[in-house]
Order: sequence, then structure tokens, then C-alpha cells
Amino acid sequence: MCEGLEKCPHCGGPVRIAYNMELIPYGVTCSACHTITTFTRIKPPKPREPFERVLGEIAQAWNRRDGA
Repeated sequence: MCEGLEKCPHCGGPVRIAYNMELIPYGVTCSACHTITTFTRIKPPKPREPFERVLGEIAQAWNRRDGA
């Protein structure tokens, strides 16, 4: 499980950040039930911008979802 991410609301399993084919973070996936949640309103990092901003925004969005 990724540091700072709440467990999966569906099965209680561990979750991790999901990355696309270009290795850009875009959401969260559960290792147990394979649910994927994407956050389309979070803008991808600009060229040469570190991923920390995006990772933090994804973690905040995931942890404040309904049912958390």
C-alpha cells in the first residue's frame, strides 16, 4: 500500500498509484479487487515538473472520497 492512501472502500485491500503508458500518475488502483479510480480533473505534470504535486493531489482526492 502506498504511504498516506486509505484502503480500498470496496474490499479493504491495499491500494497504489496507477500510472499510464508514459509513466504519468493518473489515479489509484486496488491490488486485491483491481478497482481503478481515475482523477481526470488533476492536471498532469508539465515537462520537467516533479511528480510530487500530482501524487499529492491524487492522494488528497482519494482520501476525501465519499465513504472514506
